[in-house]
Amino acid sequence: MLYKYIEVSVHDNTAFLRLNRPEVRNALNRDMTSEIIEALDTLDKQASVRFMVMEGIGGTFCSGADLNWMKSAAEAPYDKNFEDSLLLATCINNLFNSEKITIAKVIGDAYGGGVGLVAACDFAYAETRSVFSFSEVNLGLVPSLIMPYVFQKTGIPALKELILTGRKIRGDEALEIGLINKSFDEKENLDDEVNLLILNLSKAAPLAQREIKKLVNRYSFINSSNSIINETAGLLAKIRAGSEAREGMQAFLQKKDPVWVINRV
Repeated sequence: MLYKYIEVSVHDNTAFLRLNRPEVRNALNRDMTSEIIEALDTLDKQASVRFMVMEGIGGTFCSGADLNWMKSAAEAPYDKNFEDSLLLATCINNLFNSEKITIAKVIGDAYGGGVGLVAACDFAYAETRSVFSFSEVNLGLVPSLIMPYVFQKTGIPALKELILTGRKIRGDEALEIGLINKSFDEKENLDDEVNLLILNLSKAAPLAQREIKKLVNRYSFINSSNSIINETAGLLAKIRAGSEAREGMQAFLQKKDPVWVINRV
């Protein structure tokens, strides 16, 4: 099936889902998010596909949610605001619960919701120079949709430090805190290792793999209740419509500091 904002191809037993909005660094908008959900559903129904690799086109993995989308959602009535938040929450959760073994191949940077996509995958390989950031707090937003998935990779201490500061980290530090599985100085090495991972995964029994993943996810608090999706979407919708978030998003779009920033000399 043809999509506008993503590309999907299948080679042997592996699907490749490529985010394709390079002009905005693969930022997630409503249509792109809907396409990812549709593609995941379609791939889950293809028995011949065992693995799925997610990557970005154009030198960036994903810069997070499109700020123009976030801003327009914040200005909409609460029901519409919540609906958009729920869409993104559903996208990340569906990726986490995909029947396929999923691999994030991070070339370039991952911000906000892009980090959520990385954390929701079963494996994540990245370039050492790739930059990861929970930038929401600097915009007056809360990374509620992605926090459960990142928490399961990093644990509380690392997560708190990163989500409360919005500090940027590189691939080597992302590896240290458990956000990704491996990092590589050269793209060619990254490509080779992803291919080797798929080769090694292909040696295992497909049904056993699916049941193992279901079992692991069944004991995950993320999968234990749909309330997490609704709760995190509701929190984002509430915070996003507030004056602080509006100030932060507007300041970012105007390339200036929000009012709460104190510039110290």
